[in-house]
Amino acid sequence: MNRLHLCCGDVYLEDYINIDTYGVLVSSVSDNPNKTTIDKYYKNELCEPKLPIIDRQMNLPNEWDYPENNLDEVLMICAIEHFAKDDAIKLIKYINLSLKPGGKFRFDFPDILNTIYQYCDEPDYMMRLIYGSGKNEWAYHKYGYTKKTIVELLNLYPWSIIEFKDIVNHEYPMTGVEATK
Repeated sequence: MNRLHLCCGDVYLEDYINIDTYGVLVSSVSDNPNKTTIDKYYKNELCEPKLPIIDRQMNLPNEWDYPENNLDEVLMICAIEHFAKDDAIKLIKYINLSLKPGGKFRFDFPDILNTIYQYCDEPDYMMRLIYGSGKNEWAYHKYGYTKKTIVELLNLYPWSIIEFKDIVNHEYPMTGVEATK
């Protein structure tokens, strides 16, 4: 199975090719403490920050090089909001072209309205969830997506099914999407 985990940060998923803009290549470490599975995606969320360990370094969407009809799945958790809208459009195009028929693009993004409702009494936390943590140059949100804007973006390309469903468990409001080619 050919599956990508884009913008993986310090979450290294087994059975995926883990890709990010920076990190230590997995071939350089003897023991990968970041290794986990999709059902335990944030198992170490409250631990000390870890150095990202990746399989491949890519500057997305500019370095996309996967051939058409080649991938079974592309996964992005807490990531699409870190792309400007034009870059997200490009990335979704490349993902759609690279997925096999029946392949899935699974991702999630901050649920801004529920974040505001849930955290209106905690303005600092609410602002972090809306705009990003700012802990490094990639930790800023560049666009605020809603279900409507996500459907508009996805509908620029052919998908057989678009469903809103949870992808991983979060401690804050997120909206999950599964688009099937």
